[in-house]
Amino acid sequence: MFTTHQKIIIAQYLSLGLRSTRGLFGLGPELRARRDDILWQLDLREGIDLAIFLKRYERQELNTVRRLVRSGFTAIDIGANVGFHTLLMAQQVGPQGRVIAIEPTDFASAKLKQNLALNPELQSRVTQYQFLLAASPTSSLPQPTHSSWPLTATRDGLHPGHWGRPMSTDNARQETLDNVLQLVPGRQIDFIKLDVDGNEVGVLQGGRQLLSQYQPTIMLEFAPHLFDERSNKFQDLLDVLADAGYEVHSLDDDSVLPLNDAAVRKVCRDGGGINVVALAAPHRTSIRK
Repeated sequence: MFTTHQKIIIAQYLSLGLRSTRGLFGLGPELRARRDDILWQLDLREGIDLAIFLKRYERQELNTVRRLVRSGFTAIDIGANVGFHTLLMAQQVGPQGRVIAIEPTDFASAKLKQNLALNPELQSRVTQYQFLLAASPTSSLPQPTHSSWPLTATRDGLHPGHWGRPMSTDNARQETLDNVLQLVPGRQIDFIKLDVDGNEVGVLQGGRQLLSQYQPTIMLEFAPHLFDERSNKFQDLLDVLADAGYEVHSLDDDSVLPLNDAAVRKVCRDGGGINVVALAAPHRTSIRK
């Protein structure tokens, strides 16, 4: 199993090889490509874009969304970045469904908007917001936020662990998840994808009403090291889920994980994480079904 750094180094060589080959034909690093029936504007110098181009980006999560998100659902993509899960969920919810895409950084919001525009049928099912979600509209959040993974030789200014580049959130508005309910009046919230790099507690604390009222299925990553970096307590995330009546399943084997910091850290490799789905009581079944 490759470490994060090993994966990035491999991606850098793949990016360089593809860009060099395209250069021989007078082509630049940016291109349009159709993957999984979705049209993308991609930049081969960016890690997420390269992984989408190679059909290697978050395939485990892709398969999970295809299993769990159904026609007519209302789904929220928190930390939407370039829109990979947003557009996938838009495929799944169909014409009667709805997707709310929330991305705080200026960089990724622009790329998300561009990718939505390339897929007008799916775009009609999606509403995009540039929000920073927090426990309250006035609580402080770290700014800027990592949303770019450049595949370049220089590492200046990059995160020392995952080599992400922090990007501006100057145009974002701070909101709570409960306030997002007002954007979809009368709709059941069925599914949430949550990817906010160690800030999950604040997001979920700001969504207690939503969690209590709708108990949506939540797909997220358990990555204790991201909480450690921010001096946040990973156990706080587990407590929020437990208090809301959730049971957490590993995407690797569908096992139920104890909501205990030490137990979760045992199944997370150093500096790594594990993808999970949190199911509330009405939904508790195998995630494989």
